[in-house]
Amino acid sequence: MINATWSLTPAAGNPDGDRVRERGGGRTRTREGATSTFLVLVNFTDQGIRHVKDTTDGLEAYRSTAKKLGVTLKSAHYLLGDYDLTLTVEGTDEAVATALLKVGSLGNVKTKTLRAFTPEQMRDIVANMG
Repeated sequence: MINATWSLTPAAGNPDGDRVRERGGGRTRTREGATSTFLVLVNFTDQGIRHVKDTTDGLEAYRSTAKKLGVTLKSAHYLLGDYDLTLTVEGTDEAVATALLKVGSLGNVKTKTLRAFTPEQMRDIVANMG
């Protein structure tokens, strides 16, 4: 878990609307509204398990809703173990939050969402440590 305070400031003279993310002595460029990847761990609620036969239809409904909000469902896997389903989604923070709140409000699932980083993104993060 990364626990940090970030500030976004306009990058001087950049017509593309890039922002500079500052933390400590490090700076990284990011585009406002840039998409991120999230792993979503899903558990059925009591209501959801009672309707488990409809789960693949529900997944397709989520895919459609998410797409309308600008979120791409990259993968979905049903699981055995502590979680019932995992999703990999891409979108802006706000769009992903909206899509997951919308599906959660139906009462069939509970989610835990994790921000995922590619090795290249992690390399940039570590470089900012100084």
